[in-house]
Amino acid sequence: MNKAPVTIAANDTRSGDCAVGGILGYITGTVNAENIVNEAEGVITFGECASSNQLYVGGCLGRINGGTDNTVTNVENYALVTVRESGKNIYQGGVIGQVNNATTTMTNLVNHADLVFDGTANSSTYMAAGIIASSRGNLMSATNYGNFTFAGTSTGTYY
Repeated sequence: MNKAPVTIAANDTRSGDCAVGGILGYITGTVNAENIVNEAEGVITFGECASSNQLYVGGCLGRINGGTDNTVTNVENYALVTVRESGKNIYQGGVIGQVNNATTTMTNLVNHADLVFDGTANSSTYMAAGIIASSRGNLMSATNYGNFTFAGTSTGTYY
């Protein structure tokens, strides 16, 4: 359980993709995540990710990539998820940014918080959703109570 706000405001100068989540940012390999709650009373804010092509932001998990027979069960987010980024492929989810694995099964995902985008979506893709922005996995049950605000600008494709 996380009760502290997550803020990344400085530029990330490393190469590769950027992922941030209220609990875990980037997961590779097999994962069995159960009973995860992000109760942060603050905001999950991601600023610039300077050298990356991809940005994954989730209220609880940023990105799940790889592994076999992954399970994600009983995961809840209460933290506002804000992205202030420009020029990347951006995946912003209330619970998970992206699941890039067809053998991941997700059950009982709940988002109670709002999502805000106030950057410039001039990337090739911008995706946002109350639960998961992009997924190849199997979503069995989910509930979203949050709202979405697109306060930025877009010159690319967004969903």
